[in-house]
Amino acid sequence: MAGSKLWMGGTLCGFLLAGMATAAVKAPDCTQAQRDLATAKERITASADDEATVLLNQSIDECPTYDAYETLGEHLAVSDSPRDHGFAVDAFVHANTLARTKNDRAQALFQYAALLNRTGDPENAYPLIQHAATLDPNRGAIKTLAADIRKQVAHPTKEEITRALRFS
Repeated sequence: MAGSKLWMGGTLCGFLLAGMATAAVKAPDCTQAQRDLATAKERITASADDEATVLLNQSIDECPTYDAYETLGEHLAVSDSPRDHGFAVDAFVHANTLARTKNDRAQALFQYAALLNRTGDPENAYPLIQHAATLDPNRGAIKTLAADIRKQVAHPTKEEITRALRFS
């Protein structure tokens, strides 16, 4: 009995010490990450795409935030490169995970659905845009995309049917 109390006490002390060690670890200083994000947004506006991508990735490495991932996703989603689209998807998934509000989650899902729809995959875009619409039901852009995707899913083109059969 005394041995079990000692073990329990030792375990409790271990948890308390681990908690204190965790509390002693400082949160990352996101000041530089915020500067990199602001500069990246300026570079996007100036159409300096490669430089913006580097700065966005740098910002994420320094301090991963919803805003950095969302901006990277939107930036890469407009690229012509399927490789960039894959990175955009990853960024939208991370943004959705880090979103603090329903509107932020709706934005990440909306952008992800828009990318899938633009690249000819309305079937996979449909559940994303539906979820975005439940999170932010009054946003016009979400309503418009949801209606467009709903029509495409209800009345697929020959190409969409062929594509779906090929990938099934």
